[in-house]
Formats: sequence, structure tokens, C-alpha cells
Amino acid sequence: MESTFSWKPEPALLQKLINLAESTGQAPEEIVTEAVKLYLDKQSEKPVIEKIVLSERDWDIMVSALENPPEAPEALKVAIKEHQDKYGKW
Repeated sequence: MESTFSWKPEPALLQKLINLAESTGQAPEEIVTEAVKLYLDKQSEKPVIEKIVLSERDWDIMVSALENPPEAPEALKVAIKEHQDKYGKW
């Protein structure tokens, strides 16, 4: 599939592209194509955000747990202290 589009970069950006092309021996189109590929690859690495829908009852349970968390078990308290002693407090 072939498509065309009109790209009118600001003059300073275009000059940088031309300079890069001349210094690397590549065509400006090759540089732009590679940059777009890298950009699209990076976009596909972004995590997918999923939406969770809670019933009113489940929402109340979650908020209650956040506002009134249970006391941490002793083993967790010990592990946190050991971590803080070794790596510092956060």
C-alpha cells in the first residue's frame, strides 16, 4: 500500500535532518523511516491500561481497606525493618 502525505517541518528541523543525512550518507527518507519505526516500536512497549469496574459493594470494601488497612503481620514488619536497615528508609 502506497500513501503520501505532506510534511512541512520547521526549517531548523529540516536542516538538522539534511545535515544528518549528509554526514551519514543516508537519504533523509531513510532516516525518517527509521525514526518512525523506532517510535512505533517504543509505543507498542507501553503497558496496556485495563479498566476495572467495581460494584458499589466492592468499591466500599476497597475504600475501607485503603482507609483502614489491617495491621501488618510481624513477619512483614521484620522484613521491612531489615530492608530499611540494609537499603535505607524510603
